[in-house]
Amino acid sequence: MPFNIIPPVTPPIPRFTPSTGALVGPADGDPLLAASVNDPFAQVADRTTLSFNGLYGVYGSRLVASCNDGLNIILNNQAAVRSSSGVLSGNLGSPLDIAATLGSAPVADTWYYLYGQDLSGILTPVVSTDPPEATLKYRTGNSDQIFITMFKTDGSANVRLFTHYQGSYQYFGEVSVISRSDPGTVTWVAAPLPDVPPFVQQAYIEPTIYNVDPLLSASIGFRYPSSTEYKTLQAGVNATTDTQNSSLYILPVDGQNGFEYLRGVTFAGTADVSAVLHGFPI
Repeated sequence: MPFNIIPPVTPPIPRFTPSTGALVGPADGDPLLAASVNDPFAQVADRTTLSFNGLYGVYGSRLVASCNDGLNIILNNQAAVRSSSGVLSGNLGSPLDIAATLGSAPVADTWYYLYGQDLSGILTPVVSTDPPEATLKYRTGNSDQIFITMFKTDGSANVRLFTHYQGSYQYFGEVSVISRSDPGTVTWVAAPLPDVPPFVQQAYIEPTIYNVDPLLSASIGFRYPSSTEYKTLQAGVNATTDTQNSSLYILPVDGQNGFEYLRGVTFAGTADVSAVLHGFPI
């Protein structure tokens, strides 16, 4: 009768069985019994499965990708990409033609995500509008496709040039978030961030304050939506011209809902504000 070797279920508590020591197989002259082979093989299956499960989340090198021409993604060799069925390494086809991989030209104002998949033992690129799942390791609903990087198109369907390196995604140019204006002092004003992915919780934001009050210093506050905590940017009095001040913040944000801002959180002078996005950590 056949003996089915079923790998252990992990988690919650992964264990090698036995936890230490040699795996004992049959010796010459032992009786021809199935158990003499099946028991050691069950232990091998245990250890092999647990070792593979331990690679969950291994999804490639931290040096990831860049796009400097709006058409192709330059990728490093992936050191170890783990799907649900195997571990692969290699080149995803750098430079990667975005339109050819997608199967059509990208459309305007859209986030795209690049995944690697195991196709007959070859690490193969896939471009999709499907975001990664909650761990940011795999495509939502498909743990055989490993999240590598992403890119965003602008209103003309051109890819915003970027570099994605060591967990930091940086745009080549500044992306306007707030055009110069006076937010007022009554209510916090929302600043959406369509140029970050929905799952992002921080962004590199550079605001500028322009104090136009000849008598008072001015301030602008920036906060996560509805938070009671905020960061402050200030500018002093200048009786003849605008006094400007800029600062680069790693600002907590609510994905594409962005952040909020308000004038007069510290000093009551009249002021305008503008802000640009440089990128985001991931």
